Amino acid sequence: MNWPAVGRWWQRWSGQNTSIKMPLGSQRMVVVDVETSGPDPKRDNLIAIGAMVIQQLSIRYSDTLDVVVQQEVASSRENILFHGIGAEAQLQGLPPKEALQLLLELIGHDPLVAFHAPFDQLVLTRALREHLHTRIDNPWLDLFSIAPVLYPHRTGRLQSLDDWSLFFGIHNSACHNALADVFTTAQLGLILFKAAMKQGNRNFADLLVLGQSQRWLSVRG
Repeated sequence: MNWPAVGRWWQRWSGQNTSIKMPLGSQRMVVVDVETSGPDPKRDNLIAIGAMVIQQLSIRYSDTLDVVVQQEVASSRENILFHGIGAEAQLQGLPPKEALQLLLELIGHDPLVAFHAPFDQLVLTRALREHLHTRIDNPWLDLFSIAPVLYPHRTGRLQSLDDWSLFFGIHNSACHNALADVFTTAQLGLILFKAAMKQGNRNFADLLVLGQSQRWLSVRG
């Protein structure tokens, strides 16, 4: 592994994000999931946002966000069948500026967690730039990247959120629903965080290094 390269990446993050060095047991983090009008994060519209706070390694059920983002035109029938958000709900959703402002208020400056995080990050980056003319610098942790590091014997066998949920016995009541998926992701995150702590990872910064090293190995592979 090219540890110097990972080390240079870590130095940039550690200098800019001191909050991620606090112990995982006291870290506040926000799990995020989005639903879109299609599979392309560079083009398709943001339709729904689900977010849920984890603090002191517990899910804070009172700190959640579940919002449908208003669309000028509803997405396709095939897309509606995928995420279950009907045309009427899309047309009567919360205006994008209001929905995104609620998200910003919930996440603050705390780190963000998602499964296949680059997708969610790109969708939200586009939406924030378009509707609020702003951006966020919160660090993102991709559970898809750290899970194979913590459970290497499952690498290659478990790929999707559904795969990992089934492996750990986590029940998802409504797949491809933003709030249901974010709850499933939060439960998976807690399992992975506790496993990471047993392996000597003390804080969110250590988890970011785990994820970065896995991405580097994937590229090399």
